[in-house]
Amino acid sequence: MTCHWTAYSVLFFLMLLMWYNKSTLLASLICLEMMMFALLVMFLYLFSHSWALSLNIYIMLLSFVVGGAVLALGLLVCLLRLHGNDSVRNLFFA
Repeated sequence: MTCHWTAYSVLFFLMLLMWYNKSTLLASLICLEMMMFALLVMFLYLFSHSWALSLNIYIMLLSFVVGGAVLALGLLVCLLRLHGNDSVRNLFFA
């Protein structure tokens, strides 16, 4: 659970960095990922029924998939921004 909180604190600072760089699409995706994690924690702590635990597994898997995709997209955009690819930059940066 500690690595989970560390990962989401990194995601939070990445989201702030994307908002600072006016990348609203990436910031929105990171915010969505953080809300999914909050939903996972809410179900984990509030419900202990078997249906909620099975729902937790699906939310956790979806959270990891979306989180990995967001981090990969963020790294890709940061690399493309460093290299000055304007066509991709215009998709993500205002």
